[in-house]
Amino acid sequence: MRDTHIIIKNAFTQDFINFFEKCVEPLDKLPGCDAHDIHINDPSGNCHIKIVNNNDRGFQRLQNEILYHINNTLPHFNVDVYQKLHSIQYGVYNPGSSYKIHIDTMVSDQLFNKKLTMVALLSDRSEFEGGDLKVGNGGNVVSLQKGSAVIFPSYALHSVTEVTKGTRKTMSTWILGPQWR
Repeated sequence: MRDTHIIIKNAFTQDFINFFEKCVEPLDKLPGCDAHDIHINDPSGNCHIKIVNNNDRGFQRLQNEILYHINNTLPHFNVDVYQKLHSIQYGVYNPGSSYKIHIDTMVSDQLFNKKLTMVALLSDRSEFEGGDLKVGNGGNVVSLQKGSAVIFPSYALHSVTEVTKGTRKTMSTWILGPQWR
């Protein structure tokens, strides 16, 4: 299978973006919440990632909203609303931050594996420079507008170029599926 991607224009409304950011901003302040800032794959340390795990408060509602939006925008995908998301990631990329080339999944013996990766842009393109998402073996730049999302196979190589000005905010998640055949 080729590394391909699908862009969903206007996948998430401003109301959903506000709802999402309201949910994730205070995560580190909730007692018993596993979400925390992490620094992965960014040598500058200027990229702040918050992970919303499936046992965190608010995860179920966020998961339902995301799957609802995917099904409304791409009804032919028919994503099973009982399917689970791996986790939801909130990324805040400040000047000097980037994300090195990587894949999100590997063949494993786990019951469920990451099958699809979704990245949604939460910032307006006028609010930052750089920060281009590159997907696939050729590193094709995926141009997103605020509220738009891209879905691609989780085994596809992808990266984010350095943000040179402003702040780039994203929401990423992974749709799980049965073991690879």
